[in-house]
Amino acid sequence: MAGLRSNASVILDYVEPRARARADCAGLALHVRVANERAQRLYRRHGFVDEADDFIEDGRATIEMRKLF
Repeated sequence: MAGLRSNASVILDYVEPRARARADCAGLALHVRVANERAQRLYRRHGFVDEADDFIEDGRATIEMRKLF
């Protein structure tokens, strides 16, 4: 199954060039559950970094991951 890409990767590869093309867009940000390590790894591979502090969203620990242009 080499070469298959996740839906999230396809979506990020679609969204990023469009966001970069906008003069009023400085980057992308995502809220990710602290417990969702798989998603965090995926977003890091796409160049996102996590902010130092977590917060509670919908009763669960969450971090914000950002990719600035």
